[in-house]
Amino acid sequence: MSKFLRVPNGDYTIQVQPGGNIVLNTGFDQGTVTITGNLLVAGTTTTINTENMTVEDNIILLNSGETGAGITLDESGI
Repeated sequence: MSKFLRVPNGDYTIQVQPGGNIVLNTGFDQGTVTITGNLLVAGTTTTINTENMTVEDNIILLNSGETGAGITLDESGI
């Protein structure tokens, strides 16, 4: 049975306690989470645990936000 949440005006925010988690659980190998629109991930670490990853764009930007000459940590790459 499907459930729908519609917010016709304004934004929708989910907030948990500091250090809390939000889990979208479709069950082990059972479903898909689809995000329509843009996805912004703000944090210091983004971890993707996947067997296959497909990127349609032909440009991957590394060291975005670097200031000055050179690379701060003396290394960059995939």
